[in-house]
Amino acid sequence: METGNRLGLRLFYVIVILVILVALTYFFWMKDAPYKVFTPEGYPQGSQISVYKNLPEGFPDEVILEDKEFNGVGTLTTANQKTKTTVSYVSDKALAELAVMYENNFISMGWTITAKSISKNVGILQANKDGGKMILTIAPFLQKMVVTFQYEK
Repeated sequence: METGNRLGLRLFYVIVILVILVALTYFFWMKDAPYKVFTPEGYPQGSQISVYKNLPEGFPDEVILEDKEFNGVGTLTTANQKTKTTVSYVSDKALAELAVMYENNFISMGWTITAKSISKNVGILQANKDGGKMILTIAPFLQKMVVTFQYEK
């Protein structure tokens, strides 16, 4: 009888250790892995869409100035290996303040502003650097601003 209890206790400890190992593996190695999603009809053959929790590798993270939770991070990789990455978050700052802040940051980081359109309701900046193109869009959303980066390289 006592041997059965020991065996049950050992089995319990083995299961607990396995659950801990699986959790550690996820949090330290798998958490930044992309989620592959269905590619809708109409995209070029061989295109692949991935969704991330954090910034994907290759995205110039120095352009993001606010420490906010991302509400959208995804990539589209075409058959010819061109990657388009979209990252967005919600800001409490005003459109004009965000536009000036990001324009100054792009310039200080060596980006060349190639297009700029700031109105009362929407702001758009386009910048190029090292063969990459960034389009920044700032638009209102429920008394706040959605800041969206579209990066192509």
